[in-house]
Formats: sequence, structure tokens, C-alpha cells
Amino acid sequence: MNTAQPDPDLTSLLSQLLLTHTEPQPLLNAAAESLGDYLGSDACLLASDPATTGIWCAETLTKSRPRAIAQLQANLAASQPEINTPPLRRLRRHSLPDAGVLLVGKRAAGDWAAATQGQFQTASNVAATLVAHARLQQRLAAYQDYQQLFQNLSRALHQTRALDALLQVALSGTAQAIAAERSAIFTLKYRDPLLARADTVPEARVALLSQWAAATTPEFPAAIADFALADSPCCLTAWQQAPATLTTAPSAATSSPFGSSEPFRQWLMQPLLHAAIPTAQPLVLGFLLLQSCRESPWQPAELELVAGVGLQLSAAIVRDRALRRVQSVVDERTAQLRGSLEMQAKLYEKSRQQVEQLQQLLAAKSEFLDAVSHELRTPLTTMKMAIQVLRQPELSAERQAKYLDLLEQEWQREYGLIQDLLALQKLESNQVTIDYQHFDLKEMLNSLVSQFQQKWQSKGLGINIDYDPPKLADAKKSLLLYSDADSVRQVLQELLTNAGKYSYPETVVAIQIQQAAPQYQLKLRITSVGRGIAPAEQAAIFDKFVRGQGVTEQAIPGTGLGLALVKSLVQHLDGTIEVQSQGAAGDHAAETQFTLTLPPPPSFA
Repeated sequence: MNTAQPDPDLTSLLSQLLLTHTEPQPLLNAAAESLGDYLGSDACLLASDPATTGIWCAETLTKSRPRAIAQLQANLAASQPEINTPPLRRLRRHSLPDAGVLLVGKRAAGDWAAATQGQFQTASNVAATLVAHARLQQRLAAYQDYQQLFQNLSRALHQTRALDALLQVALSGTAQAIAAERSAIFTLKYRDPLLARADTVPEARVALLSQWAAATTPEFPAAIADFALADSPCCLTAWQQAPATLTTAPSAATSSPFGSSEPFRQWLMQPLLHAAIPTAQPLVLGFLLLQSCRESPWQPAELELVAGVGLQLSAAIVRDRALRRVQSVVDERTAQLRGSLEMQAKLYEKSRQQVEQLQQLLAAKSEFLDAVSHELRTPLTTMKMAIQVLRQPELSAERQAKYLDLLEQEWQREYGLIQDLLALQKLESNQVTIDYQHFDLKEMLNSLVSQFQQKWQSKGLGINIDYDPPKLADAKKSLLLYSDADSVRQVLQELLTNAGKYSYPETVVAIQIQQAAPQYQLKLRITSVGRGIAPAEQAAIFDKFVRGQGVTEQAIPGTGLGLALVKSLVQHLDGTIEVQSQGAAGDHAAETQFTLTLPPPPSFA
């Protein structure tokens, strides 16, 4: 029971303070000074809530004022204030209604005088009245801010059709009204809105529509611009609890719904609803998110403000979507009308492009036929000449043998060209089946080396095989490969034939075999020394009938099909073929290297 008698001086002071100060903060500061002086203390703190306090320090604490203020603030929430700590060696705390606090301190140690107990009770009653009045002033100021915010929203809703401008007004105004440092609006895009029920997790995506942040607060990271509703527990909980507002308390261990929780202490999510959609519950259009660094919990008036803003935003989003749909229909009809006028121009342009494509196809066909015709006619011409010479009755046996050899060579050239064309056609039409089997690559290479050593003897070309690791060179050990033996042999034969054609005399063709753990992928490099391939020509060297510049002048025979066949065969073997060369000018030598990579055996793939 309260037995303290009113103090006339304190009552007069109370009336004077209430009449003089119309703002909460100045009122609490003046009250702290008056109550501290009345109680004979050296410092006083009067708190309406943890975020709104009035503090006073006597002149005797001028030098230690910052430490005294820090000491008061540190003991604000303590039920038993810390004592015997300078500069305030004695603190006394009185709890006021609705979390209000009166905290006074003295420099001198020891208990408060017994004669002041009645003064403390009187001061507590006066402090409670002042705190209640400060809270009322806060509510009135907040109410005015809320009214101004709603007026701005209504004005923006009626005066502008730009949704972005309206959202910025709502986000900045709401955040500032409830002391939040960051706010944002997220929208939901459902796969099927009619199937969205509270007892299931809907297939929906959350997208960042608009955001606002205070000057010293970071914006939302780009990673949260679009994500699934099921991937965010906070958003899913807010969706399930709609239309209620999802809030967190500053004292709880909360995590931010989006990204890092620093520096925020609490947040709330207000669902944005579209009640016109006929579902079991109002359709959630999205969420209004507000994050704050303050310590005090959300007040009922603040939650009511956020709910009201949510209604305004929901209406604005629904209106914007309706306008967009109408505009979409108008644009579609306009596009149809314009399309009818533009159709003839498009058809003409399409016809022109088709004519150009046909001309390009005809040119390519003509070029192809010319190349094939030349390669087919040249051997035939030589064979015809040889036949005519062989018909001469006086021809010697030696000359007969010479022309028979020439006839056989040209026939082999003609036959090889036809076989290459047929092989390419089958490979490009996927008519070739791969016969996978295990075979000894070392044995195949030795056979090819022996063949080409004899063939290159007249040119003075040498051939060398290098194994990496060196233990692969052991003659007693096989180098097993699981692939199509015929295709691999044809690829190697074509690459060695190509190397022999373009190598300078008296040079060496190097073959390097590399096989490394753990996958045992095989790499085979064939390096030759010759004129080289210019960088501009390397991209097309594997195309059909493409040969490097200068080969005609050098009278180097060939059809331009060998490397095209190599590339097709390697692709069917699931391997790769690459070329590296530095084109040389004049007679300067340059290295050209073809690298064949074959996949590992199935057990290592």
C-alpha cells in the first residue's frame, strides 16, 4: 500500500515539467535532473523503455560524466545494480509500470539515509507519472507519423501509376515510422495459385520486388533476388500463418530470413493478401519485411501500422497487375494490327534469306563437285596415259613394268579417295558401328613404324617413339587399349601419312605415348618438322577438302579428306584431336603437333 505523502515542491515541479516539455526526450531529461536533485544523488536515469531514456549527472561528475552515464546504462536492466564501482559507488533502482525504470547513483559509498525512504517513494510516483506522460507523447507523435504515412500512401496510390514510386514511399515511410533500418517487399509467383493451401507447401518462387535501407545499412545481397518458397523456413512460416504477422523478439536468438542477421536485432514479416482469389485462405501475394537494430519489442500500434500498410500495398500490387494485364491485351492487339502490315515485309525478307541460303548451298555444292571432280579425274588421266603407252608394241619390258606400277599407284589413289568418301558418308550419317575390343597398341605402333620407315626411306625421314612413363617402353609388356582397333589404326595411319607429306627431308617424326594414373587416359602426340600450319588455317584444317596454303605450289599430293576422316573417326571413338603449329615463313622449319586423346578403359571411366 502506498503511504507516501505528496511533496508540494515535487508536485509543483511535476506540473511545471508537464506544461513546459511537449516532447518525450526533453521531458525525460528534465525529469531526471529534477528527481536526481530532489533525492540528493549525483546521477539519475529515467527510462520509459530501453530505447528512450533521460540521463542527468551533477557538476561534481563533470570529468567522469561519460563513465557515469555508461555505468547507469549498464545497470539499467539489472534487478540488483552493481555497487562499489567508481565513479558511482552506490546505485538504487526503482521499477516503474510497463518496464519503466528510475535509477539513481551517488559518488559516496554506503546506504541511503533512512530519512530519504519516503522521498524515494514519492519520487517513484512522480517518475511513473512522467514516464506515462512521455509514452503518451510518443504515441501521439507516432499516431501523427502514421497518419502522415497513410496520407502519403493514399496520395501516391491515386496520383501515380508507377508501382516502384509507391513502394519506395511505403518502404521508407513505414521503416522510419517504426524505427527500422531496412525494409523490402517480396512477391510470390505460384505455379498454380488455385492449388495453394495452408496444409501443403506450394510450388512458388519468391522474388525481391523493391527494397529500402538506411544510409549506413547494407542492402539485400543479390543472391536472394529469386528463390523457392520451400527453401526459406521464415517465408514458409509467414505464408502458413497468414494473415497474422510473423514477428521476432530482440531477446530471442533469431536468424535473419535473408542473408546475414547483422546488425539487426529483430524483424517482422507482414503477408500481403489478395482476398478475391477463391481459395481456402486468402492468396498470399508476397511479404512486407522490416528489420530493426533496436532493443525494444514491437508495439501493438506498430504492428497495426504495418498491417494497414500491408493492405495498401496489397491493393497497389493487385491494381498494378490488373493494369499490366490490360496493357498486355492492348499491346497484343496493337501488335496483331502492326503484324498484319509487317507480314509482307517479313515474308519478303525471309524469301530473300532463303534465296541467299540456296545460293550458298549451290556454291558449296559446286565447290565440292569441283574438288571431287579434280581428285577423281587426275588419277584417271594418268591411268589413261599409262594404258595408251602400254599398248605400244615396241615398248620394252622395263618400261612396261614402270607404267604398270604407275597404273597400280593411280588406281590405289583413286580407290583410296572413293573409300575415304564412303567412310566419311557413313560416319556423318551414323551408319558405322564401333567394335570395341582389347588390343596391344604397342604392337600396332611397331607395325606402322616398320611400314613408314620403308616408305620414307627415299625422303630421309626418321621416326621415333617415346613412352611416358618410360616403363611403358618395356618390350616384354603390352600396352592394352580398349577401343576399335581398325579405327585407331586408320587414324594413326592417316596422321603419319600427313606427317610424311609435309615434313622436310632429313627430319624426324616423333611419336609420344603418355598414359597416367588414376584414370589411365591415353594421349598420343605426333610431331613433325616442316613449313607448319598458319594459326588462321588451323581452325579449318579438319574440314573436308581443306588444305594448307602453298601445298599446290609445292606439288604435295592429297585430297583434303584425310584429316576430316580422322576427326570423324576420333569423335566416334569418344576421343579428341587437336593441332598445334606455328606457321613459318619461307624455308624456316616449324613444328606441327597433332594430339590424339582416347578415353580410359570402362573400369576407369
